Order: sequence, then structure tokens, then C-alpha cells
Amino acid sequence: MIGLIVSGGDRVNDNLLKNYSSKADFIIAVDKGAESLIANNIKIDLLVGDFDSISEKSLNILKERKTSIKKLEIEKDESDTEAALNYLIKNNYSKIFMLNCTGSRLDHTISNIFLLKKLLDDNIEAYLLDNNNRVRMINSKARIKKEYENISIIPLTVDGINISLEGFYYKLSNEEIEYGSSRCISNFLINDFGNVIINSGLALIIESND
Repeated sequence: MIGLIVSGGDRVNDNLLKNYSSKADFIIAVDKGAESLIANNIKIDLLVGDFDSISEKSLNILKERKTSIKKLEIEKDESDTEAALNYLIKNNYSKIFMLNCTGSRLDHTISNIFLLKKLLDDNIEAYLLDNNNRVRMINSKARIKKEYENISIIPLTVDGINISLEGFYYKLSNEEIEYGSSRCISNFLINDFGNVIINSGLALIIESND
């Protein structure tokens, strides 16, 4: 099953929102993330949050529609977005898309990106997307379709990663890339598909358009 989380950061464009909403079996709106879904007449299965940012008008609309609502305390040990992810993990979703999870608050953006590790540990295929980027975290192999202009791999393991790249302009074979290196920034595919193979370590794959 596929879960979609629409959080309260910078809004993705309507086409992206509609595209990923159509793929989802279950949609969770996180606080004011509900407002972009309401504006596009997309059904929300669950609203989660402490409701410090959603408008009273939007909240009333969802109450009138008898949307399931899970109100969280303002003082808590996890973010609203993490609470939404925990719901999907508990209910055995195998793939999760995260939208509106980036924005001007860099602390929230970084925290949301690193929530991908939580999902990876639970063997859940997960992606964080905004209008220019698609981000995932891997520790093995990922097959990538040529959909974005740039593909960057960022090592997350302190000891670095061992990586092979197939179908890319800059090819690598069992290459050791140290933590903090920019060696694998701004690569691109020369075939319709490519493979990123992490032989050891943990890395982010960021597909992006300028």
C-alpha cells in the first residue's frame, strides 16, 4: 500500500500534488498541509497536527466532511510529520511519499529529510519531494528513471561509502567516496535508466531540476 503525507512546508505545485495523490491509497494531511488538498478537492483520510498553523476555516471544512482527525499536543517528543509517518509505519504501508516537507525552516527541512532513515530501517520505500527535488535514502541499490536533470549522491556514513554507478555520464565502479565529499554532485543519466549501487554505507540520492 502507498501512503502520502502532505505537510505544512512550502506548497508543491498543483500538478505534483494531484499526481502523487492519485498514486496513494491513504492520504494524511499534516496541519496546514490540508489547505492545498482542500483547494484541489482531494480527499483527506486523516488530519494530524497540533493545529497551530491550519486556518479555522479549513479545520471546520474537514469537521463538516467528517474527516478523521488526530489532534496532537503542542508540547511533544516528535514533530507532527513524524507522528504522521509513525501512523503509516504502524499500518504497514510499503511505500510513502512526503510532500510540502521543505521550506524556509532549515531545521524542519533537515529533520524531515532524515526521517527517511527511519523509513529505510523499516524497509519502506520512501521519497521526499518538492517542486525541484526528489530525495531518497539508500544503503543498497536503486534503479533511477531519467526524469530529472541532475542526480547527486551524498554520503551519510562517517566512514564514507563504496559506490558503483551504471548508466551515468560519470561512471564509478567500487569507488570509495569519503564523508563530506562533493565528488558525486551533479551527475546525470545518459540512458533512460541508471543504477546506483551502494556496496557499503548510507547515502542520499537527490534528483533535481534547476
